[in-house]
Parts: sequence; C-alpha cells; structure tokens
Amino acid sequence: MSAIRNYFDNSTTKRIIVGVVFGPLVLWIFWNGGYPLFAFLALLTLLGQWELFRMLNGNLCFYHHLTGYLAGLAIVTDAAVCKSGHIPLIIVTALIIYFIIEIITGKEQKLRNISHSLLVTLYPAAFIVYLFKILMSPCVILGNDNRFLLVYLVLVIWAFDTVSYFAGRYFGKHPFFPSISPKKTIEGFWGGIAGVVIFGSAVTLITGYSFLQIMIVSVLAGFAGQAGDLSESIIKRDVGIKDSSNIIPGHGGILDRFDSIIFAAPVVYLYLLVYSFGR
Repeated sequence: MSAIRNYFDNSTTKRIIVGVVFGPLVLWIFWNGGYPLFAFLALLTLLGQWELFRMLNGNLCFYHHLTGYLAGLAIVTDAAVCKSGHIPLIIVTALIIYFIIEIITGKEQKLRNISHSLLVTLYPAAFIVYLFKILMSPCVILGNDNRFLLVYLVLVIWAFDTVSYFAGRYFGKHPFFPSISPKKTIEGFWGGIAGVVIFGSAVTLITGYSFLQIMIVSVLAGFAGQAGDLSESIIKRDVGIKDSSNIIPGHGGILDRFDSIIFAAPVVYLYLLVYSFGR
C-alpha cells in the first residue's frame, strides 16, 4: 500500500492524470467556442487574478480586489461581445478608482498598491482577450476558420511544456536564466523547441495544412510561451513562492498552467496581423 501511495503522490503521475482527464475537455471548449469558451476564459481570468492578489499579499483592501475582479471580467466580456472596443476605457476607469481608493483609505505605500492593482487588472485578462481575437480574426492560415489554430496553439504549448520538462529533467545541465527560474535549463528549452517542430511536422502530415504556417506558429508559440513562463517566475521569485496556488494537482495554479498560453496568444495574433498585411 505504501508503494502505491508513493506512486500516486508523485508529481509527474499527478500531471499525467490531470492532463488525461481534463485535457480533452479544455480542447473541446477551445474548439467549440461560444459560451463555453467565454465561461472558461472568464473563470481563468478570475482565478488567475485571485492567485496574483494572493501572491502579492500586500496592503490591498477589499475595494482593490473588487475593482480588479470586475475590471478583469469586463475586459474579457468586452473582448467576447464588443471585439475589445472598450478595453482602454475599462483600464482607465479601474486606474481612476484605484487612485480614489488610495485617497480615501489613507494607507501606506500608495503607489505600490496602485501598481499592484493595475497589474492584477491587466494580467491575465488583457492577455486572455487575444484568444478571442485569434478566433474572430478574418485572417485564416490553417483550415476554414481559426478554431483549429486556437486548438493547435493550446496543443503546441502543451507539447513544448511536456518535452521541455522531461528534456530538462533528464538531460539538463546548463541553467537557463538561473536568477529567475533555477530549475530551467538550456537543454530543456531547446528540447521543447525540437519537440514542437516534431509535433508540428506530425500535425502537417495528418492534416495536410501548410507546413510553413504550422512551423511559424509552433516556434513563435514555443518562444513566447517560455517568455510567459519566465515572466510568471519573476513574480513568484520576487514574492518567494514556488507555485501560484495548488488548485491543479501536479501542476500548481492556474497561472502556472496557463501562463505560456496567454503569453503566446498575443504573439500569434500579431503574426496574423502581419500576415494579413502582407497578402
């Protein structure tokens, strides 16, 4: 019994079980779009903000939290309903409220409180909206619409994370930005890039879609996803914690699991814009 218990307590085993159980559901949500996607991304936004508020653990009062949650939800809703037309106004309104809160409450470290609150307002909400923008973009590079591109973005990030994790674990020797994330290695990073190239090649053979487009998206997502992972590590290292939370067994928190995807989304959307201008 002890051996079985130790086996199921293993972090790698938990990662695999969670991936097998919830991975197909997440992919279905991204493929289906509509209300399920909106509800899922709104939930990711609120949970990600909760984790960030928790990590910062500062002098922020209830009204900072309430304003941040409402602004984050408004940003995601505006992207889904109004194609992000009101996001600048939402951000400015939230910032004004944060200043008013600091004027009224009279707490210390006012500038830090405002800066932290604004960070929570923008991250992850302002990144997540680009998943909607990819889906609604008139520029289609894979298939008949951008549903496949959205699902492929999720898959290729997962492929990068998985291969990078195992490559770094078994072959990693040289640190990759050790001051930010000591366990990441150069071997793990390039293993992840090689993994997405192989994965993209296999997808090309199966689907018949453009090899060039799949390779561009794969490499862009790999680099941007790693930047997203390291960016979240900056926050975690600065506040002295390992995971953003323990919501997802074996994976840590929402930001730990989706930081790469939400960073890759605006980069891939930017590529769609550049590609459409060049046509």
